[in-house]
Amino acid sequence: MKSKSGNQFANVKRASRNNWKPYVDMELLRPAQEELIGATVQTGKKAAERLATASNLSNAEIRKLNSQVKLGQAARIDLFGPNIRLALQHAHQRNQGFEDINDLEIYAAHGLWRATDTFNPELGYRFTTYATPWIKSFLQRGRISDQLIQLPEDVWIEVNALKFFQSQFEVLHHRAPLISEMAAELGKTEARVKELLSFAQTPVFYDKVIGEDETTMVDLMP
Repeated sequence: MKSKSGNQFANVKRASRNNWKPYVDMELLRPAQEELIGATVQTGKKAAERLATASNLSNAEIRKLNSQVKLGQAARIDLFGPNIRLALQHAHQRNQGFEDINDLEIYAAHGLWRATDTFNPELGYRFTTYATPWIKSFLQRGRISDQLIQLPEDVWIEVNALKFFQSQFEVLHHRAPLISEMAAELGKTEARVKELLSFAQTPVFYDKVIGEDETTMVDLMP
């Protein structure tokens, strides 16, 4: 049974490139701008959560929270636009010659858009550093959308968390994390980490030959 992520990427594939073309020539943001915009996004998310869960809000509070939600949504575009070139660059780097570059660009752009929703400047990362694992993950998952076996969604989440930690650890420490370090960070056994790592390989199509013995395989990378 396929995970929900397959349908997600089928929808992304129908997106229009015109959604981001107007942003390609925008100037990159300065660190202080990223911090301000990222904080606005997070404030908007908290406001939306409060609107959804709080009771007995006054009309003034509701108006204020709605305003914060709208500002947060607009701030995501402010993060997305200046960084779309990063997503497109990764899409072209991943193109192996037999794939539709338009599809890859769409998947990469969708990963960038997802990053704008979760970026928290308090973590201390530049947005480009934070967004890169999201872009790569959506590229990989998009490439195998309906053509490869997919992991259950809860396993996708585990693998993505592992890959994200690996990427951020390498940026901070200039080396790959040890199995023990990944297990401690994710709260999992070393055996489970090794199992997740076995899933986190480059995706391969059913009919693509790998190795000199002309065998084929299906890889389960998200």
